[in-house]
Amino acid sequence: MRSIIFIVCILFLILGCEDQPNPTVDPNNTDMTSSSPIQDVNFLTEDSVLIHATLYNGSGKGVLILVHQLNKDRSTWDAFARYAQEKGYSSLAIDMRGHGENKGSWKSFSNADFANIVLDIKAAKQFLSDNGYPTDHLVIIGASIGANAALRYASEDPDVLGLFLLSPGLEYRGVKTHDAIVQYGTRFVEIAVSDGDTYSAQSAEQLDDLAKNPKLQIRSFEGNAHGTDMLNDLYMETLVLELNALTQQ
Repeated sequence: MRSIIFIVCILFLILGCEDQPNPTVDPNNTDMTSSSPIQDVNFLTEDSVLIHATLYNGSGKGVLILVHQLNKDRSTWDAFARYAQEKGYSSLAIDMRGHGENKGSWKSFSNADFANIVLDIKAAKQFLSDNGYPTDHLVIIGASIGANAALRYASEDPDVLGLFLLSPGLEYRGVKTHDAIVQYGTRFVEIAVSDGDTYSAQSAEQLDDLAKNPKLQIRSFEGNAHGTDMLNDLYMETLVLELNALTQQ
């Protein structure tokens, strides 16, 4: 009898230790603002590209979309997104098409394919809106070509309250910014560059000249760090303080 009881107990232990399925996003849930603090999600763009992303739930202070640079993925935003989350901000860090967990590779992209990264950002905003996040005062933070795409998108979406552009250029892979910075108008934008990153530093000055925007500011760092590599602890803290001032206007 004891042997039977022992065997039954072992079976329960084995069954209890089986791998449980990973949590998935409920497609019928229209409010994810009270869901898990950090979760992986995905959504389709209007041209049917599946985009993978990570959602960081904050306490309602503001909503951010984070767009990485070429040959990187959304994980490069993780430290900043977690810090911003601690300060109350929700963030959606996306893998741009051809990057990260998404199908295909940017290495075979044409300039037209790179230009369509703006559709990834558009779909990210729609995902947030569909799931209960306020997107009428959205802030987008982009790095390198992600900064260019963020600016191009924001120039056509008045719901974007402000931009932080890390190492933008006048053109990356055909994604141009000279016209977008003018169309963006006089909303807040910070351009962050390293003085040793010559192309981005020169592009920042030219964008400033083109914009004639009193709310455009350039933040310059020593060295040659590019894009999210500039996100040290001090800049992350400064960036959140600037977000506080921007979102409380």
